[in-house]
Amino acid sequence: MHMRSTTSELLHLLTHPSQQDLITSAFDLVFVYSGIQNVNMLVKDKQVKGFDWRNMCLYASWNIWTLFVIYPSASLYLANAINLIYLSTQLVWLALFVKYRRAATANGNAP
Repeated sequence: MHMRSTTSELLHLLTHPSQQDLITSAFDLVFVYSGIQNVNMLVKDKQVKGFDWRNMCLYASWNIWTLFVIYPSASLYLANAINLIYLSTQLVWLALFVKYRRAATANGNAP
């Protein structure tokens, strides 16, 4: 019975987000777009140009923190769902960075 109540409350929060959740979600959607652009640029260039990979690690760490601590405690469930997508783009970027960096190192072209 308690689980059903919690599930219905979560569903209500997702379908009737607060103003804070909507504003935060709008920012997170911009971050998702930016993350997709970063991944596309890395796929195109096959190398990082003008961006330190450690920054992406920092941003991804922050998003893990917000995903599990900040957004849930602030009842920003819609923003949390969008943040999960953004975190996914960051993790894909990091995986591609490692892939291309290893290939460059194997070919003797590491920066």
